[in-house]
Amino acid sequence: MKRVSILAAAGFALLLGSCSSDFDFHAEMIGGRLAFVPTGNWFSRPDRFCMVDVRASSGPRAKAEAGDDPQQIAEGAYWSYWPDGCNNRFPFVYGQALKGKSVLDTRSGLERPHVRAKRLSPNVVYEIRVLAPRSAYGSARFALDGQGHVRNFGP
Repeated sequence: MKRVSILAAAGFALLLGSCSSDFDFHAEMIGGRLAFVPTGNWFSRPDRFCMVDVRASSGPRAKAEAGDDPQQIAEGAYWSYWPDGCNNRFPFVYGQALKGKSVLDTRSGLERPHVRAKRLSPNVVYEIRVLAPRSAYGSARFALDGQGHVRNFGP
């Protein structure tokens, strides 16, 4: 019996340490700014994140600026950044400066392409994807209403 308990505890620890998981978060206006806030209990709610990607699947495309990845812009990116490390905290505001340099691509050794945050349009549904420590993943869909409010949709 004792051996079974030890094996079960070891298996659970391995599961927690090596598997990815998902978490929930939503968009809300805080002080007139679009922010992203995780939900759930202390076990499933991350406090930091490692990558952010905001895209519109339809509607107007963002205009590329110097330094933006044109391929990501063509695919609907409005903000995409993968810093080196998970030093950015929830809740966070759309377009805020993130801590860390852009991570290097393991294949090319070059800085991973990114897109600086662009102005969002009202009544366009955007999807945000966030990676948190230990490969935790979250996504949310939202739209601004043009009146200072945000609507959330299912993932």
